[in-house]
Amino acid sequence: MRIFFCVALAMSCTEVSAQRLDLAACPCGPDWIAGADRDLIPQSWYGADFHSACRHHDACLDSGCANRHRCDRNFSRELKSACKNSSRPGECRRVTSLMSRAVRSYGGRELTSAEKNQAIARLRGINARFGRYPGQNNSMNYYTSY
Repeated sequence: MRIFFCVALAMSCTEVSAQRLDLAACPCGPDWIAGADRDLIPQSWYGADFHSACRHHDACLDSGCANRHRCDRNFSRELKSACKNSSRPGECRRVTSLMSRAVRSYGGRELTSAEKNQAIARLRGINARFGRYPGQNNSMNYYTSY
């Protein structure tokens, strides 16, 4: 019975995803990061596009069938796979490793204000480590804006 239920849920994944804000239009990153801070989450990295991995991760979590750990593992694999298209694949894999750890650390529960502030501060530090300063006029093409 459980298998049938999970199959039915997986088949309705598209419907569940459509009930959320249009997943195709949602950028990578949690809903609680807004405004200029949204640019702290890389959407791509020198040719590697992360949107598909983010959409699949959101749909997996929304399906209600797959467990969070499996969704997170698949997300990590998809991010690393996207790095094959990057002109800086080693750097891209390091960035996706940090993204995967952030999802594992901060995802799946409601964060307090202090935890959100801490997460944003860490994102700023990580961005600076990679020479990325969102909100400033950079000529580097490593993220996609909407």
